[in-house]
Amino acid sequence: MSNNNIAPFVIGDSSSVGRRWTAWKRSFELFLLCNPTNDAGKKKALLLHNAGLEVQEVYFDDPDRNAAVPATSDVYEETIKLLDKHFKPIVSIPHERALFRKMTQREGESIVKFCRRLRNHAGLCDYGDALDLRITEQIYDGTSSNALREAILKKRLVVLNEILEEGRVLETIDQSHPELISSDQASVNKIKSGQNQCFRCGSFGHYANDKKCPARKKTCDKCGIIGHFKKCCKSKSVSDKKKKKVRQVEDTDDSDDDPEREVESDDSCESDIHHIFSAKLVDDRVSRTRSRSCEQLLSVEDKYNTKISCIVGGVRMQWVIDSGASVNVIDENTWKMLKKQHCKISYESDEPRKKLVAYGNHKLHVKGVFKADINHGSSTLKK
Repeated sequence: MSNNNIAPFVIGDSSSVGRRWTAWKRSFELFLLCNPTNDAGKKKALLLHNAGLEVQEVYFDDPDRNAAVPATSDVYEETIKLLDKHFKPIVSIPHERALFRKMTQREGESIVKFCRRLRNHAGLCDYGDALDLRITEQIYDGTSSNALREAILKKRLVVLNEILEEGRVLETIDQSHPELISSDQASVNKIKSGQNQCFRCGSFGHYANDKKCPARKKTCDKCGIIGHFKKCCKSKSVSDKKKKKVRQVEDTDDSDDDPEREVESDDSCESDIHHIFSAKLVDDRVSRTRSRSCEQLLSVEDKYNTKISCIVGGVRMQWVIDSGASVNVIDENTWKMLKKQHCKISYESDEPRKKLVAYGNHKLHVKGVFKADINHGSSTLKK
């Protein structure tokens, strides 16, 4: 008779104790085949001895251990029943099936081991004759191999053994010839590696808010906007940009702190730019409702610099027409001249809430805003 004992049973985690107890009993039955005996008392002693001290405590603490043995049973079978009562939990089939449907293939786990783990858990799900079908469905849903999932669809594999064989072949190819991996899997890997792509320059390894990005201060050859290269430009067409004569848009506040915010083209930020064609002042309605708006001051070529004479608050002065600008500006000396000549002003503030950007991305320091009636010929614009 052999004396090779098996490892004792460790009760451990209660959530898996039933499954582990069933596996341990299978191992003990194999042990009995190697150490055959017809003595039920001896088989009981071998069971408790090999199961270990924890199991012995469970057995000897149970008052039912001294119950009479039925005539159709023996002490070994009754001992097994008593221990099953302790280690086999009350199973909620809907709950176990929900857990089964959430099972996925672990990193580095072969398809065969994944299938074995599914089968072990399925023992608690009471799938009956549909067991292999449920395992097949979960392999398709939970496998980490897109190549296997593709093969199941293309070859219409429905038999579990055929799916396992296909999975083993793909694992062999992946391990010995990784260059033969499917195109779909390669595309997935490419997408994952490109998650930190900069939308300004198109490079990988940094975001658009990185101050070292080579495109931050470059002018796009397509739309003329500063802050990105032509290959990353999202503008609709070059012709639309030329018609509007838009040169650039300044980033709004805190743009460097947000890696997902980009410098937008004129088409995408029209709601934040108010264009004016006649000589008129800052749109106070826009100023009230858009405290963070960024107005744009645009220069035009010298051949288009045409001056007109207007009367501002009763004072005549010369204006340069710039149909692409959003606001009208004057310098400090002109403002002083208007004050000295008692210009009629209906509103004045030294706390402007708009930002002005000149051609070349130069910020202009604005000292104030004012409103006044403007007359040109027979037309009057009242403010």
